[in-house]
Amino acid sequence: MKKIISFLSLFCIGILTGCSQTHTHTLGSYESIDKNNHALICADCGGQYDSEPHDFKSEYVEGDCLHESYTLYTCELCDYSYKEYGSKGEHTPSETYVTSDNYHWSKCSICGATYNQENHDFKFLKHLVEPTCEQQGTDVYKCSICGYEKQQDVNALGHNWNTTLSYDRNSHWEKCSRCGEERDRKNHSLDNGTITSEATCTSEGLVEYHCDDCDVVIEESIPKLNHNIDENVFLHDEESHWNECSLCHQKFNLVKHDFLITEHIDATHFNAGKEDKICKFCGYEVHNDFPMLDHVPDEDYHYDEESHWNVCKDDGEIFDLEEHSFNFVRNTIEPACLDGGEALYECSVCGYQEYRTLSPLEHDYQYKYNSSKHWQECSRCYDIINEAEHHLSLTEAVSPTCSDDGHKLYQCLCGYEETEYIDALGHNLSSEFLYDDTYHWQECSRCHEIFDYEEHDFDTGAYDSQDKVMIYTCKDCSYAKTESVPTDSYYLMHALLPITFEGSSISYPSSNYIARIDDIWLEEDNAIYCYVTNLTGNPENTRVSITVNFQITDGDATSELVYTNDSATTEGLQNNQRYQLKLWDIDTRLVPVGPFYIRILNVI
Repeated sequence: MKKIISFLSLFCIGILTGCSQTHTHTLGSYESIDKNNHALICADCGGQYDSEPHDFKSEYVEGDCLHESYTLYTCELCDYSYKEYGSKGEHTPSETYVTSDNYHWSKCSICGATYNQENHDFKFLKHLVEPTCEQQGTDVYKCSICGYEKQQDVNALGHNWNTTLSYDRNSHWEKCSRCGEERDRKNHSLDNGTITSEATCTSEGLVEYHCDDCDVVIEESIPKLNHNIDENVFLHDEESHWNECSLCHQKFNLVKHDFLITEHIDATHFNAGKEDKICKFCGYEVHNDFPMLDHVPDEDYHYDEESHWNVCKDDGEIFDLEEHSFNFVRNTIEPACLDGGEALYECSVCGYQEYRTLSPLEHDYQYKYNSSKHWQECSRCYDIINEAEHHLSLTEAVSPTCSDDGHKLYQCLCGYEETEYIDALGHNLSSEFLYDDTYHWQECSRCHEIFDYEEHDFDTGAYDSQDKVMIYTCKDCSYAKTESVPTDSYYLMHALLPITFEGSSISYPSSNYIARIDDIWLEEDNAIYCYVTNLTGNPENTRVSITVNFQITDGDATSELVYTNDSATTEGLQNNQRYQLKLWDIDTRLVPVGPFYIRILNVI
């Protein structure tokens, strides 16, 4: 805890060693009495009151290339201060590089020193003047680090004559692919030509000529051929006749036939007819047969009770004689359960009607019921027979489960049903948990459904001194696991929680010094710390043992706080310092089972 006292003056009455008489001390602010301590000084007698170590705050000041860095320590109560100096800082480069044709370097913006000279790293930037086939160009290069630019001449490219000749219809030549300049123009050297498409009566042909030196192809057409037609030879179909070219088969002089009838006989009701005809120009012949004529009926069908027919109005002959095709029309008298009826039927062809007698329907009995009895009832006349009480039989039984209801279904032969419902049983959870190495849970003894499936929540553990293992027990179930105790004391400190400490004053007559431990605590890094005050008579390079009582999960134990100096130049245990501690066994240097020791590792 930080202690701050701010006042102009404090008056108290007391007797200090060195003052010749009792008087009222006049105390002001704290004043430094040496590099480690300050006190309240009486303005009258110069006596020191409430002497204590300085309470320093620190401020770090960064150095540069001209000045060292330092840390300023200032006491918050008496304003005593001192500095601890470090090394000088690095140069601070200016915003731009200093350059020459070949190099660049940095310049310190504070002291002006130059440093880090190195060659330019030139990268191509752009073409200032593009080179051509006959004229040189100029390129610009830029340093990728400092931005310095330089120009460099580029040689003329020279002509790039294509290996494939350029050409038109009359000649060919060489051409530069960059600037397009031409040379060595010559006429084509053509072959005798190749016919690629023969000429016909309807289209021209095609011939190709190739040059022996270049890739030119020159095409020329071949004239059409004349048609070969014999006007005395006709081709024909059923409608027309025509002349045809023997080469391309194109049609000419297409006209319809002009027929001359050579024979005609009309068809009657009793005999077929025919007709023969021939084209006057091409000689195409056609023969047609005509079927006998159909009878033509008079206005209405003729019928009797069984059949209907037609009579031809021309010759009075009977044809199309067939039986009636009756369809139901309607009931003229509705039948009942005990009485017959009458229905009208009509032929769908001629319309002839007849009446037919219908038989009685007879009763249509169906089961009816209520909650106490059943009976049979006619659906038409509602006549009732066979009235009786229900006779129920068990037809279905579903047992209840933990989460679902059960039921029993009873049925009568008439179809009546009654259902008896049975409530769900509910889960039967065991009071003890089931578990594996990672999880625990509860299980229903009937349906084996799992509940409260969770990871183990282990306690801080108990040390088994016989087997030298830590035993961790789940807080919720009875599962326990064991772990071997490692020699890493920081890990063991976590396993031995909770630990409480109580410091005590100690004195070694042979060394004539005493010390007090004001605080011992455990921090988040699982390390133990202490704070030592009121230490006197501690010579350098001396082993310091301080007795500490503490409580661990195994029970009570008395431990020894041990401080050992490993270097002859190291100061001894110091007042007002915070120390990191460690469980230790003095003899074996292993983490012990008991007795326990604490070793001071270092000052924090």
